[in-house]
Amino acid sequence: MNAITPEPKTGRASDYSTGRQYGRPRATHDHELTETNPGTLMGELLRRYWQPFALSSELNNDLPLPIRILGEDLVAFRDAEGKAGLMYPRCMHRGASLVLGKLEPQGLRCPYHGWMFDTQGHLLDTPCELDPKSTHLHRVIRQPWYPMIEKYGIAFTYMGPADKEPLFPENPLLDALDDDEIILPTGGSQPPDEAPIALVEGQMDMNWLQNFENFMDPLHLSALHSTINGMQFNEYINFNPDPCKFKAFDKGSISWIGQWENKTAGVITQAIFQTIFPNMHCEGPVFEAGKPSFKWVVPVDDHNYRSFTAWVVKKDGGLPIGDLVMMDPDKFGPGRPEAYRTWTLEDKQRWQTDFLVQQSQGPITLHSEERLTTADMGVVMLRRILKQQAKIVKDGGNPIGAVPGEADVIDVYASTARLDPATGEILEGYLLKTLDDYA
Repeated sequence: MNAITPEPKTGRASDYSTGRQYGRPRATHDHELTETNPGTLMGELLRRYWQPFALSSELNNDLPLPIRILGEDLVAFRDAEGKAGLMYPRCMHRGASLVLGKLEPQGLRCPYHGWMFDTQGHLLDTPCELDPKSTHLHRVIRQPWYPMIEKYGIAFTYMGPADKEPLFPENPLLDALDDDEIILPTGGSQPPDEAPIALVEGQMDMNWLQNFENFMDPLHLSALHSTINGMQFNEYINFNPDPCKFKAFDKGSISWIGQWENKTAGVITQAIFQTIFPNMHCEGPVFEAGKPSFKWVVPVDDHNYRSFTAWVVKKDGGLPIGDLVMMDPDKFGPGRPEAYRTWTLEDKQRWQTDFLVQQSQGPITLHSEERLTTADMGVVMLRRILKQQAKIVKDGGNPIGAVPGEADVIDVYASTARLDPATGEILEGYLLKTLDDYA
């Protein structure tokens, strides 16, 4: 007789021995990992770090910029003197939206009664007030604001408790460029070039973790990008899962080292990828030796995220051609940004990408019905460290790399090298760790 297990919430019974759908318990997402509104476990963790919210170029406008980050609606602006600010969007007078406000030399003016605030929310002007006694308003009213800083062409904010604010972290690689290098910032995960690649720009409609943990899932290269629809990276990548190893290093960084074969060039590429806690990813160029890029994956809210990337490029050469021409559009389909939003179901069935399969998991994937295996080792390690540090914050402690008043120094060891397949000798590039470090 088949074993029958009652489902307590619905009273339905599930016949697990036949594998049928009927009666299965209702699946749920892991709210501790995925929910980032104020007061949530992960939301309070992410608020203890400087988070990117816009490209600096997006603030170079004569209009305020609406921002949504970590479930909060805000307004960003740059005044006529070049100072940038980030504030709560409802005016403290009568609640009119400052997104409709006017930029002036010293700040942002509300369109309703003309109250003007500077970049730190100080009330500078109340032109509609007739009573001379109202001059004290600037001492008792302040528009809620968040501190911000611009680095690498990207605007960052700190949204946590004021007494817990760390200094902006130091990045030895991005802070000390060679004379022939510049930083190219983008508001997505791919460089802004007209090459035939599938760009992912702007706001994406899924939970942030679905995208972020993909970087600790290298073994999908041997399926999604190699066998399901053929080689999506042509001769550049023939991923070998055997030497792929994972390790948790200091400061909460999860890393993997792997290699692939370029049969045309007769070399082996070995690369190191790493997360930088809590929501940054660092990787060397996939196709050619060079310096790594840095990508932040930032929750807009629980069902959307936005990514920002800082690329280290040559002043006169741009990005390596291998990082631009990744996929053949004639063979694999159109590759411009609109593709992800305009493709039909048949288009998606015939050509899958990272973004499309992550999006297919739903706005927030259902973690309770996952069956994780050894192939998911990096994902498991990442989730574990996120939860551990979030609980430290909940208990009143300081998470990794976020000491109040101090600047963390980011350890960067993501790197790429070309090896002689016969001897293992490095022919081009460099590696900051070896396979032995992952033992």
